[in-house]
Order: sequence, then C-alpha cells, then structure tokens
Amino acid sequence: MNGVVAVTLLFVVLGKVFQFYPNVVDAICARIFGPANARAVRELRTSLAEYAALKEKNMGVSAQDEYTKWTLNNRKLDKLNKRIDSLKQEVRSANDGRASRFKHAKLVLLTVPFTLFKLWFGKHVVYTLRSPKYFPSLVRAVWDQGFLFYAMLPLQWLKGRSVAMGHVNVSLGVWCWALSSVLATVEFVVKTLWFTPAVPNPAKRNTSTSTSL
Repeated sequence: MNGVVAVTLLFVVLGKVFQFYPNVVDAICARIFGPANARAVRELRTSLAEYAALKEKNMGVSAQDEYTKWTLNNRKLDKLNKRIDSLKQEVRSANDGRASRFKHAKLVLLTVPFTLFKLWFGKHVVYTLRSPKYFPSLVRAVWDQGFLFYAMLPLQWLKGRSVAMGHVNVSLGVWCWALSSVLATVEFVVKTLWFTPAVPNPAKRNTSTSTSL
C-alpha cells in the first residue's frame, strides 16, 4: 500500500468515526478540554445534590405540626428548582455552542483537507489492470482520468485524439468514488437489517359477514 492510499484510508476512517461515534468524540473532547461550561456544570451538580437532600429532609417534616418549617423548605425547593432549570439551559447552550464549533473544526481539519487531497492526487494511479480487453475504452479512460474525462471528451474528439489505452489505470479519484459507494451500500444494508424497526404485518381484515335471516 502506497502513502497516498494510506492517507486516503485514514481520512475515510476518521470521517466514519466522526459520523457514527459522535458521543465518543464528545466525551474525548470533554476529557481533554473539560466541560463546555465548567462553572455551570459544578453549580448544577451542587444544586442537584442540595435539592435532593432538602427534599428528603422535608419529607420527614409534618405539614400540620411544623407548617412554618415545611413551607420554608418548599420555598427553598422552588428556588432550587428554578435555579436548576436555568443551569440546565446554560449547560445545554454551552454544549450546543461546542457542537457548532466542533462541526466547523471538522470542516476545516478534515473535510476541506480531504477534498483538496483528492483534487491534488485525483489522477494518482492506485493499481493497474494489464488486461484491458474486458472493459470498453470509455470506461477505461474514466478509471484513469476520472469523471472529468466525460466533460473533456468532445474536445478530445475535435482534436482527433483517440481514447484507446493499452492498459487500465485506476486513478485515486475513481477509487475513492467506488469505495464511498461500497461503504454507503454496506451502511444501508446494516441499518436496514439490524437497526431499522421491523414493520408490523398489516392487520388481517375480517371478510366474513354474518347474514341475519
């Protein structure tokens, strides 16, 4: 395996990891960079623990015998509940912001470099088939030069150039397209067979009719 193919496979694997394991990637980022809003997360944990302790304590207070204490605890619980909702919204907004920044980082660090890489090395020969007689010349030319060949074909004919080739070179651009098509088909089959809920059988209609005399 040459270096160009190895780099291509690395880009493909990283893309699939980001596609199918976003939670794992988020957990790794949180482990490395910390929570999106560390202060709000700490306050949320403290407020949740305080709310649980106060609620458990208030369950042992009689509303009839200790009405004042019971009412005071309920007010504290209401304040804590509002504070918890506010902190949850703050943490959720911070996580959404991090997810948006992560998408931009993925675009800059993965998608754009991979696209430029394919454009630069698009005509790199991945492998060669020594027996071209099994494939039409137009197919062989596309494998060698990519789909841009079809756009340039009228110009080649006007210049009187032939597309006959002595052997078949499979370029990186076509190889990447074929690999993406195969992976997409495999993903579709796997999702359909194992991750898509089964469609229930339609209910049988009772066609029998009762005749009353």
